[in-house]
Amino acid sequence: MHARPVRFFLAGAAVLALSAAMGCTPKYPKCDKDSHCEAKGEVCVDGTCQQCRDDSGCAAGQMCKGGRCEAKPECASNSDCAGDKICRSGKCQLECTGNSDCGAGLKCLSSRCVDESMCNVTQDCGAGMACVNGRCATTNANAMMSHCDYPTVRFPFNEAT
Repeated sequence: MHARPVRFFLAGAAVLALSAAMGCTPKYPKCDKDSHCEAKGEVCVDGTCQQCRDDSGCAAGQMCKGGRCEAKPECASNSDCAGDKICRSGKCQLECTGNSDCGAGLKCLSSRCVDESMCNVTQDCGAGMACVNGRCATTNANAMMSHCDYPTVRFPFNEAT
């Protein structure tokens, strides 16, 4: 008679332990397998429910980064961009849209940061300046000629005999 209650107790304990082991799932976002994350449309990665495991878990044009789907960068370097655009923060953009986009001693010319003295047309230069061979130069004729050092030319009819 005494053995029967012990058997029932052991059988009950075994059923209870088995159901506890099978029925307990970790508390979200913890997980042991993908099925623990399915309700949220996620997958189990290193014991945590995450949006993705790799790029295949993301939509087209996205990549998996740190368990989250993010937009793929448009570019990684300037060579990935067309025309005069540069790669900045993963996006192809114009280098500049105004002088404030360029550093000291530079100005925005045709969407590129260039030396302040460079020009395409005279309007690119400041007052009293003109665009000469792609560079801003003063329009004062005397100042423009002062950098020239022409040798003296002598003609025979000017010499005294």
